[in-house]
Amino acid sequence: MSLNKKQLQQKIHSTIPISEKMGYEIVDISETAIETRAPLQLNINIHNTGFAGSLYSIAALTAWSLCQHAIAMHQLNTSLVVAKANIDYYRPVESDIECHCGAVEDEMTKFIGNLQQGRRAKLSLEVDINNGRAVMKALMVATPHV
Repeated sequence: MSLNKKQLQQKIHSTIPISEKMGYEIVDISETAIETRAPLQLNINIHNTGFAGSLYSIAALTAWSLCQHAIAMHQLNTSLVVAKANIDYYRPVESDIECHCGAVEDEMTKFIGNLQQGRRAKLSLEVDINNGRAVMKALMVATPHV
C-alpha cells in the first residue's frame, strides 16, 4: 500500500509517539527527496536554541521517512532501521527545525531493486538541518520479510 505524506506522518506519530510531541511534520516528499520541520518551541534547550537530541531525532526520522515512503510506493514488506547515524553540529538552530534530505536517484533505484529481489538493502543519506547548521549522515538498512 502506497502512503501519501499525511498517511506516513500519521503512521509515524502512532508508532513513534514522541514524534508527535516534538511536532514532527512532513512538509513535502517524493521517492527521492523529503522536507520536514518541527517547531523550535517544542524542541528548545536552556539556551533557547534547538536541543541537540531533538535535532538528531528529527533528522533520523527524516531519513527513515524518505526510505519508508519509497518502500511503500513499491508495496514492499520490509523492516527498516537507521543502522548508523552521525551528526555534526556547526551553529545553533535559532528557528523552527527544517530538515532536507535527498537520495541520488540511481542509489534509490538500487536500494529498491535489492529489496524487490529479496535482498537486504543499504542506502546512505545526508540530512541537512537549517541550511547547514547541522548535518546528519545516516546509513539506512532494510530487510525484506519473506
